Amino acid sequence: MDLRTLDALRRILAPLDLRPLLWVVDGDHLRGFDGPGSPVTVHGIHREALGAALGEGRRLFALTVDLLDEGLTVRVRSEDRDRTARRLLAGDGRVLETLHSPFVLAGDDEAAAIRGVARGFVTRKYPTFCLREADRAARALSGESPRGLRALPRLFRALLAGLHVLGTGGVEPDLRRLARWNGAAWLTRLAATPFRSSAASDPAFLEFLLGEAAALRDALVSALPASRLPDAPGPEAVAALDRWRG
Repeated sequence: MDLRTLDALRRILAPLDLRPLLWVVDGDHLRGFDGPGSPVTVHGIHREALGAALGEGRRLFALTVDLLDEGLTVRVRSEDRDRTARRLLAGDGRVLETLHSPFVLAGDDEAAAIRGVARGFVTRKYPTFCLREADRAARALSGESPRGLRALPRLFRALLAGLHVLGTGGVEPDLRRLARWNGAAWLTRLAATPFRSSAASDPAFLEFLLGEAAALRDALVSALPASRLPDAPGPEAVAALDRWRG
């Protein structure tokens, strides 16, 4: 995602009276599935109110807004700090990935702070989450519709993300960086429509891809029992989260 696009997103978001702690790019752009014309998902963490319009004593826990501006289709999702904290405590792998977005639109210091807190919540639940995401994508691929092939990049990304965290202890959401880390840079083409079309028209190629995915899944399942990741966040991590949420 280039600087011009990031600047355009900042201009689009500016009129929203959310008093954001931070805005980051989420969705397909974060996970390496984006292509020309892909809609942009922006994730925010706001304080507690949607301006004065909510009225006394009311709180906004979460908000989704779809915007079309400057040639960009933007879906804005924002939640308050308490909701983010609850998701971290529950071991929600999706929020762990979102908080590791390198595309920060607002709140650089806040993004660095919550990312530091989130490191204490990288537990065995995250590779298990990745395995569930992979199995969900595999079920989508088992159908007859060529549209199911859109799940191919999601399948490989989830498996590689799980192996990455077991190997390094770090969360990496992006398929392109994960593929290079794994020494399989050709997987970066999975998100491209022509690549998936080749898989749809060539059963042998699709069978090869599914075999590669099965081998990665076996490696992930085999590595899970020996993981040094903690089963749950420690008391220091929980205390740091409590301080962050105020």
